Amino acid sequence: MKWIADPANHFRDGKTTDGRCRDYCQGGEVNRYERRGWLCDPDAGSPGRALVFRGQYQHSIDAKGRVSLPAKFRETLAELDITASANDRIILTQTFHQCLVAYPYDRWLRFEEKIRQLPQFDPNVIRLKRVYVAGAIECTLDGHGRLLVPQAMRDFASLEGQVVWVGQLDTIELWSSDRWQDATNDALQDPKALADAMAQFGL
Repeated sequence: MKWIADPANHFRDGKTTDGRCRDYCQGGEVNRYERRGWLCDPDAGSPGRALVFRGQYQHSIDAKGRVSLPAKFRETLAELDITASANDRIILTQTFHQCLVAYPYDRWLRFEEKIRQLPQFDPNVIRLKRVYVAGAIECTLDGHGRLLVPQAMRDFASLEGQVVWVGQLDTIELWSSDRWQDATNDALQDPKALADAMAQFGL
């Protein structure tokens, strides 16, 4: 279990606004929270129950740019949102790989805070902000679990017809079907090098 700041003070007197944090925090009813203004980080999960995005799902995007987020990913979003205030909101942005990446709202805020701690005049930080931050938009899922992808983002990632949602543990990528196939083929170009890297990482 780990603890993160809760400046909004959603959690008072050792209880959440909806009580769902008990699914994530170790310890008893009394000592779930160390003090007001701090809460257990649901990303830490509980033993045997990691809250991550995994797998890949093929969907279609319509002419207006509407595409459904896979039901499994929507379930994970809801479980991550222990305050029940942002389970229909994600941040969608561009990447360096001609696909889009979706962040749960709270994780995106933490990502932005990490960027703010970096040297702001470093050329790589500037480039990162120009791609990730400048290209980010907030999307709200409709009653059918769909989000609207703006035309500029669809053009950037060549999203038309068949698309693929790809779980990446903390985030979700959105690829055109053809580009995703190219990306997986590229990753398998040198399987020995990939196996060696996994061994080096201790995987």
